[in-house]
Amino acid sequence: MNEENKRQENFEKLKRFLNSDMRIKNTLIELAPTPKDEYDKESKIQYVDKLYQELKNIEFDFLDICKNFYGDDNIIKNKFSEIRNKLVNFNYENGDIKDLYKQNFSDMNEELIEKVKETFVGYTIFASGGIKGLTLNSKTINELLHIFHSYIMNNEKIMESMPIIDKKDNDFGYPITLYGEDTELTKSIFDNFPSDLDVGWTDIVSVENRALMMVRDRGHALTIDIDRTEEADIVRYFIPKICNKKMVEQLPGIGTITQNGASGVFEAKKEQIAEKLFDFIGKVPTDLDMHLEEDDVKDYGMENIELIQPIEQLEESEIQPEISKKEVVLNIEDARDIAMEEGENGRKISNIVNIQQKLKESLIMQRKMTNLFSKDKGEKLDEQSI
Repeated sequence: MNEENKRQENFEKLKRFLNSDMRIKNTLIELAPTPKDEYDKESKIQYVDKLYQELKNIEFDFLDICKNFYGDDNIIKNKFSEIRNKLVNFNYENGDIKDLYKQNFSDMNEELIEKVKETFVGYTIFASGGIKGLTLNSKTINELLHIFHSYIMNNEKIMESMPIIDKKDNDFGYPITLYGEDTELTKSIFDNFPSDLDVGWTDIVSVENRALMMVRDRGHALTIDIDRTEEADIVRYFIPKICNKKMVEQLPGIGTITQNGASGVFEAKKEQIAEKLFDFIGKVPTDLDMHLEEDDVKDYGMENIELIQPIEQLEESEIQPEISKKEVVLNIEDARDIAMEEGENGRKISNIVNIQQKLKESLIMQRKMTNLFSKDKGEKLDEQSI
């Protein structure tokens, strides 16, 4: 099979997953119990029977997902067998069908969600053991779906195996690549993508009325999912790294913010999707927006990160061998200037470039001092590697 055929095959697998993903989500919504389902014992029997029948269809979708993206379907089979047994053994006299539905179909454990973020976000090259352990710890259909969705949509190899429609570079030398199918939605996004928007490698995957985006260097690795409906475009996003809490709090539709990231959702009219989307991306903080305050350090477990002066500003007596153990992030005043700058154009690229150079100079000087005081010459670092 040649490379182009392989790309098309992978794209078809992705489309099948997205269709399964949407089908399962809609089924979970439809299966939610109503007051009439718990009216009497007969109503409960009919409701549990409906759960049992739909469970077969959901399992079929999950087995197809495993076949295309993971391979080992034994865990899935065991999980569905466990849920099936709970349905069969349900106590119709005293059992609560709302609890039955939540505990087996809809609940999402917060601890598991955080673990999923830690394991999959950021386009990490991860081993299959990550998804196996998470799947074993899952309890509900919704948790299983969340695990596989995160596994697939944050897998760089899967995303970059799609057919390429178009490609261009931005002003910073990073490629903006459109994969999949040429649709009105993604054509608008790709054609109008500002060349001066300071993002890293960016992938846009187009599937019918849906667009998936992976944007590096914004919140480390920003992921965006856009659904085109008859009424409007719905934009869902996830930011794996909180570079600046105050900036993230101001993003449109922001939801919960934790040490493992933040997510949100907002809507845009079809004719405004490009404008609103790029305005949003431009507001997502980068590493250069790092503005740590005491509360941020406590909230996000960053006690070991030190904000220190550029080394060239330190007194000679302060330069000690231990400097190699410190991590230079940014001078806090420089960070504040970038993060909080106001004005018609927002953060200015010229200022960011200046700070990048100052940071580089600080790191070079730090490494020179490390080499000077190091007893082990094997620790010497190459300045060109920065």
